[in-house]
Amino acid sequence: MKPLVDPTGSRRFVCVGVEGNIDFSDTLNHEQLFAQALYLFNNGERFWLNDDEIQTLISENEPFQKLNDLVEMLGETFRKPKETEQAKWWSLGDISQLLANRYPNFDPETPFQKIGNALNDVQFNFKSKRKTNHMEYWLIEK
Repeated sequence: MKPLVDPTGSRRFVCVGVEGNIDFSDTLNHEQLFAQALYLFNNGERFWLNDDEIQTLISENEPFQKLNDLVEMLGETFRKPKETEQAKWWSLGDISQLLANRYPNFDPETPFQKIGNALNDVQFNFKSKRKTNHMEYWLIEK
C-alpha cells in the first residue's frame, strides 16, 4: 500500500510496514501520556524535526509514496542546476532507467517522446540539446 501522494507532505507521517494483523486493544493511560507531553512542551523540549531529520523521514517514507504522474516523478528526481553548479547531460534512456530503478510504479516501456514532453514542462525550464539521434537534458539528480 502506498498511502502518501504528496512528496513534500510526507514529512508529516512516519510510515512503517506491517505484516499480519494489528492488535488495536488499548491499555494506555491517555491522561498520563498527555500530561507527560504537556510537561515536556512546557519545559521547552523540542517537538519539531530539524532539516536533516526531515530529509531522513522523507527518504524513509519514499517506499510508501504513490507517484503516478510522470512530471511529478521527474520533479522529485531532477532539478535545474544553478549557473555555478556542475550538472550532467542525461539521455532519455538514462532518465528512463533511473526512474525505473527509483519508482516501482514507473513503466520502463514509457515512450521516450512522453518523457521528453514531460521534461519540457514549463515548470522545469530544463536546458536541452539535440544529438544526432536523441535529446539530452542538463540536469542534477536530487
